[in-house]
Amino acid sequence: MYSEHDHEWKHPHSSPERVVYREVMLPDNAPREYADSQTLWNAVDAAEKRKDSQTARRMLIVLPKELTYEQNLALIRDYCQQEFVSKGMICDLYYHDEGDGNPHVHLLLTLRAMDEHGEWLDKTRTEYMLDEHGKRIKGRNGKWKIRNINAPAPGPFP
Repeated sequence: MYSEHDHEWKHPHSSPERVVYREVMLPDNAPREYADSQTLWNAVDAAEKRKDSQTARRMLIVLPKELTYEQNLALIRDYCQQEFVSKGMICDLYYHDEGDGNPHVHLLLTLRAMDEHGEWLDKTRTEYMLDEHGKRIKGRNGKWKIRNINAPAPGPFP
């Protein structure tokens, strides 16, 4: 994939012949062009304002070798749909099974969820710290104390 952010070609985590199934799982409200990994991850990079921003979360999930390929695929797709995609996140899924008893998937998940219009949401929001009476608290420097709160992923959209 070509990274427009870094202006260089990025190599996938594994060779294409090791991947037996690949899918970008999108919420209904996501732009359809994000089904292409290169388009998706370039859009994710473009949404970040800081050069040291974390853009994705990576997971490796080992699948039960007692299940068939079809059962494992249904299992992991259902899991990703319920835990990530239904909350507005995008899941880039790579299924590996070389017949060596180690079926597993690599997931790349967007950290920003999408709103009902297909726009990226903030990862965090800032709020003032309050005392027991609901009044803002000033710090030693005279400025209001604030904290960053992880923004919740939105629920399913109608």
